Amino acid sequence: MGGGAELLGIGRVARGNTRYALFFHTVFQVNNTEAFAISRVSPLFCFASVSPPHAGLCETIQFAGGLVVRGDTLVVTYGTNDCEAKVAFVPMRRVQELLLPAQ
Repeated sequence: MGGGAELLGIGRVARGNTRYALFFHTVFQVNNTEAFAISRVSPLFCFASVSPPHAGLCETIQFAGGLVVRGDTLVVTYGTNDCEAKVAFVPMRRVQELLLPAQ
């Protein structure tokens, strides 16, 4: 993000039990010069469903598998419901707003 001293990653969190779980993600920043210590982290978020009956809800099953910065955009590739591939484009300025100091 800034001259190679920082790296971005994406993590997934499952909340629920063995029969039903909701999946959320977080974007985090690590310092490339201090043993990859996490320096900033976003709040948990989900990828919204694109299905009209589920508008505004999280996809039931979701897994982010790819992350790349292209210019001023963060490109995230992810799968939903174990059967569909999707791509999200997030302005880097929005990513920077979401990243908070890690504690």
